[in-house]
Amino acid sequence: MLNYTTEQIRNIKIGDSLTIKVSPLKQINSIRTMVSRLNTLEPENGKVFSSTTDLERSEITIKAIER
Repeated sequence: MLNYTTEQIRNIKIGDSLTIKVSPLKQINSIRTMVSRLNTLEPENGKVFSSTTDLERSEITIKAIER
């Protein structure tokens, strides 16, 4: 699932966001780490990703912002 998620995150256009429902809840940490790594390892994309979590709904929202 996480490889598919990585591609989904890379494909977010600047100004858009992606909300992912996760189960089990601890996958949120894996996705947040992935977002951080993409920011560090792929600066040529011209965008920065930020994330917010909603633990009650088991969701993480990732936004793409222009670098």
